[in-house]
Amino acid sequence: MHLSRGDVVFGRYEVERLIGVGGMGRVYRARHQRSGAAVALKVLQPDATATLAQRFEREARFLARVRHPNVVSIYEYGLVSGSRVPCIAMELIEGESIDAVLRRRQAIPWPDALDVLEGMLTGLDAIHREGILHRDLKPSNVMCSCEGEGARPVIKLLDFGIAKATFDPSGDALTRTGGFVGTPAYMAPEQLLNRKIDERTDLFAAAMVFYELVTGHLPFPADSLVALVERAERPPVPPVAPAGLPSLDPELVALTLRALAPVPAHRPVDARAYLERLRPVRERVPRRRAPTPSAGPPARRAAPPPPAATPAATSSRRPTRGAPRAAPRPSSPTAAAPRPSLGAAPRPAHGARSDALVTPVVYEPPTGVSSELLALHFLPPELR
Repeated sequence: MHLSRGDVVFGRYEVERLIGVGGMGRVYRARHQRSGAAVALKVLQPDATATLAQRFEREARFLARVRHPNVVSIYEYGLVSGSRVPCIAMELIEGESIDAVLRRRQAIPWPDALDVLEGMLTGLDAIHREGILHRDLKPSNVMCSCEGEGARPVIKLLDFGIAKATFDPSGDALTRTGGFVGTPAYMAPEQLLNRKIDERTDLFAAAMVFYELVTGHLPFPADSLVALVERAERPPVPPVAPAGLPSLDPELVALTLRALAPVPAHRPVDARAYLERLRPVRERVPRRRAPTPSAGPPARRAAPPPPAATPAATSSRRPTRGAPRAAPRPSSPTAAAPRPSLGAAPRPAHGARSDALVTPVVYEPPTGVSSELLALHFLPPELR
């Protein structure tokens, strides 16, 4: 279903423009008719399978369980008026994805990357405490948002379309026996091999994103899924910063290698434990000014944050790196124009890598799971 400028969804959100197209559907920028607050409307593609529709509904239900600054907020979920097409009204994030940062900078100084890692881990701690595993953490699903003038960027986790609930084993029916979901290049060995996963699987992915941020490449270079599995079952090469960037803190290198251990039992037990081990490294980082926005005045959040529902926790394919690129566009459907800038770094050379390994995969036979779509409302007062 395609929405047009001026269409009104849920009786309150007026569509302004299309801002992204993804695997599940289309995302529009809209504005609340009374408050003027900007939101993102994520609309499922009309020819979606029953399984995809159920994944879309699960994303809404999972996000509704979490209210945290490091996790994108959902406001409302239901059907577009006059249709059976599901839609999610959610926070519109003013910023840029970590994928866009990598396209633009290739690598960034490790203190800036540490900000990103801590934000990812704090968000993961919040969702894990609600019994949710992300399963597809990667640069394009992590946003860097600037909350206001002079503020440090806030890291937000996005896209829970293939998330798994530890409290709901029936959700595994969406991935049939012998199948797996995720983006291979960032998946832990146990996820690649379709073994039991837990919170440490997401920690592995967060460490992968951090490794790529500080080095400009992934720790397990491979040109096929088979080669990736073989390499991922061996310890990675220690990360080394490219020429022109500060050398990595030795303790941070050791923690990164531990989080990337092939055996889950050798990784930090959970996100909070990982954060606690990072604390001494953080204390050694010199005090720095907040990163300067890349262009224009700092953006304010389009939509006021909803009231916290839970206590705050101690919280498509990418072209070959190094190839010429056009000006970056927002890589996340819920993202507005790029704002904050993370670090200043040269563009190190980087070898080719198989695009297939950085493309999301849903490997499963066709299924006929039906889904009962119910309206969900989690609106802050400003959007009611």
